[in-house]
Amino acid sequence: MTRNFFLFQSLLFVVQFILVYLTGLAVKKYAIRVNYSRKFLHFVVVFSPYAMELAFPYEKNLFTVSAMALVATVNFALFTKPLRMRSEMLNTMFMAIDRPEDRPYTLLWFVTQYIVGAIVLVPMFLVFNAMNIKELVFIPIIINGIGDGLAEPVGVWLGKHPYKTRAIFVKREYIRTLEGSLTVFICSIATILFFKSHFDQVQFIIALIILPVIVTLTEAKSPHTWDSPLIFLVCGVSLFLIKMI
Repeated sequence: MTRNFFLFQSLLFVVQFILVYLTGLAVKKYAIRVNYSRKFLHFVVVFSPYAMELAFPYEKNLFTVSAMALVATVNFALFTKPLRMRSEMLNTMFMAIDRPEDRPYTLLWFVTQYIVGAIVLVPMFLVFNAMNIKELVFIPIIINGIGDGLAEPVGVWLGKHPYKTRAIFVKREYIRTLEGSLTVFICSIATILFFKSHFDQVQFIIALIILPVIVTLTEAKSPHTWDSPLIFLVCGVSLFLIKMI
């Protein structure tokens, strides 16, 4: 299992590195909107580990979960300005996540939201594992991965009802849309329905009524780029309380 984990982590790094570079190249050469390239990579980062795990199954424990979070965080150091200004490849890769409206805070927001997300997910995994409900960790991951992942592209493509949100460290305002938030709401409902068998009848009804509303409001009110860790936190705490009923 230890050997599998290191093979898994190595292959994951290579695959993600290649996909980030190709996505950055698409932005650079073909003027693909960064709003779309970021969300494509959002899906890659969230779901590619589960695809790799099919080939290299490993034990999920405190070491492996923490190691994955640490490696991913350290990888962000590759995109610091001194390094990417010396490497055309790294600079191209950075273009895949560098929305013009986020400058000069792109990397800061990207890294901090990932670190805080990991800080939330690791304890959540340990608590849910101790409660023998570790499968429920996938609920916030799926809602964030699919719902929040689609919210921005849907908002850019179909959004007709904008509203404003803030960002950390700055007073600048950013635009979200009700259509994007509706995407999170629908995905939350679908995810709860998919995990219905993991709740008793009362817990399921409560989760189905309350969780989509809470998560959607969390996404809507979260600071710009910082919705993922807050979705993890609010959804995780809500699931814990629901399972205590």
